[in-house]
Amino acid sequence: MRQLLCLIVLLLLPVWLWGQPVSISRLKQQLAQATADTTRSRLLYELGKQYANQHPDSGLYFLNQSLAVSRQRNDASGMARALYQIGFTHHFITREEAKTIESLNQSIRIAAASNDDYHLASCYQLLALSAAKMRVGNNKEFLAKALYHAQQAKHWRVLTEVYAAYFSIYLSFDGNYPGAEKAIRQVMATCYQHDIDYWFTAALDYCDLLESKGEHQQSLAFAQTVAREAPRLRKIYGEFVYTCDLGRLYINLAQHKKAERIMMAGIASENRRARPDSLHLYYYYRYLTDAYVRQKDWSKAYEFTNQFNTIQLWLQRKRQANDAKLQMTEQKAAFDLGKKEKEIQQQRVYLLGALLFAGLLGTFLIVLFRNRQRINRQKAELTQLNQNLTALNATKNKLFALLSHDLRAPVDNLKSYLMLHDWGALTPVEFDRSARSVSARLEQVQILLDNLLHWAMSQLSGFLPNVKRVAVVPLIETEIRALQSVADSKGIHIQQAIRPDQHLLVDPDHLGIMVRNLVQNALKFTQPGGTITICSETREGVGTFSVTDTGIGMAPQKVAALFQLPDRASEPGTANEPGTGLGLVLVRELAEANGGQIEVVSTPGKGTTFTLTFAQQKAPLKKVPAMPEAYIPL
Repeated sequence: MRQLLCLIVLLLLPVWLWGQPVSISRLKQQLAQATADTTRSRLLYELGKQYANQHPDSGLYFLNQSLAVSRQRNDASGMARALYQIGFTHHFITREEAKTIESLNQSIRIAAASNDDYHLASCYQLLALSAAKMRVGNNKEFLAKALYHAQQAKHWRVLTEVYAAYFSIYLSFDGNYPGAEKAIRQVMATCYQHDIDYWFTAALDYCDLLESKGEHQQSLAFAQTVAREAPRLRKIYGEFVYTCDLGRLYINLAQHKKAERIMMAGIASENRRARPDSLHLYYYYRYLTDAYVRQKDWSKAYEFTNQFNTIQLWLQRKRQANDAKLQMTEQKAAFDLGKKEKEIQQQRVYLLGALLFAGLLGTFLIVLFRNRQRINRQKAELTQLNQNLTALNATKNKLFALLSHDLRAPVDNLKSYLMLHDWGALTPVEFDRSARSVSARLEQVQILLDNLLHWAMSQLSGFLPNVKRVAVVPLIETEIRALQSVADSKGIHIQQAIRPDQHLLVDPDHLGIMVRNLVQNALKFTQPGGTITICSETREGVGTFSVTDTGIGMAPQKVAALFQLPDRASEPGTANEPGTGLGLVLVRELAEANGGQIEVVSTPGKGTTFTLTFAQQKAPLKKVPAMPEAYIPL
């Protein structure tokens, strides 16, 4: 955990260092009054930086306007500056690495032509981070170029950022602790005389590095040194960075109660804002979790873990990696197929020649025949590979078609809502009503992403359960608490009729996912005022678990297709809740992976009962087969 937090801080340090020395409204006033192109280019650039973190589209718009003004007056420095910031925004905010590299390469060409060492150093250090992240190219070569130009520029800021890039790459991608320690010391030495706030953050990263190496006493001693510099902080990078740094300091000083008070105050302050910054809340919760872990307070550590953001970040990285693997597999298959086709044509020419000299080249014909068989077999394998890729793309397209509306609609609504609020077009009443509506839609998105994550994991490596004896009642009560707000909103009563000593032989995490999806499904299709009953019992070596609702029920033909990935979105709930049907598919796969099965009994207009059955003695478990790595459908 400490190593992860140390890495995240250094990777996002450039984002924090943007600061907000001038308000957006003030910048717009200055822009309206500016007449010189140089001034307009600079103000447009500052507006782009200010907007990028919260409104990437607006930030990129102003940065491109700055680039256009600089091009009109042939200002090489302004063009290099704007292109670098566009690449910076794509790398850290929109996560579009192809656009990052394109913008940085353009900036490098312009900066090289004008001997602009400052922007050359900035571009090369960002290219190094991008290459390390995607694991392509030689990031050490980019870092060497960045360091050379930073030294030529003789500017402490860009030299500090280059050393910070060395630290991030050594720590996160190479596992080179000595190199990382040397780099972070250079960061601190370079910026100490110029920016005590920057130094303070880097010093805390050094403490975290020492902790990750097991050097606890050295970390504590250095943290005490850092604490003596705290009164000098100027808070130039905003309240969030200042609060996080103080909290991290107290964590390293083992003053966990102070750290907890500071972080909780930061969370409260953030939640009082009209638009709380989810990224700020994410790091507050991260640092709180670290404080609780060091105290071995596991319940609080779990409580403050923001799983939504973790899943979101994981899904973005996995989707990018999977798309890249599919593209590489398709390219390799096309290349190998063309190569084998050419070999077949050559072998046919040889075969015609061999027929003319059959008496003399009989042995050669046998060898050629065997080669041809081998080539045909390889061609068939490649053809099958293409067919598999086609089928996988069809599966991917089907899933994306099911998910696109449910994911895009709430995000588009949120974006439109934020734009309206930013323009001041919403009254307080409209703001409150819109916020509740967006929150409800985002809860549906979170449920959808949970199911998508677990289903994607089953396709990646299969489910291998860790079967153990599980107390059913505590697990059920946990899931009911998580869904109680949904039930209350529809006036649905959830009751469980399970003995306190009831146990099942099953993977507890898998059972939790199955229970959550079955209860969510029951809530979705039960009218307001209805009842959901949860039961479990063990009889004659067989454990059962059932969820019964008084909802709308289903026809037999719908029950028959219930556990298959649908071709279109599932039927909306009684409160018009959307869905994809992926949750029940996931329940079936988990039940089978745990050696069990699921049954459904439903009567239209009266309700539905889902029953899970598990053998209560350990037996060879069925692993849900994983698809080959190159064939991931997402």
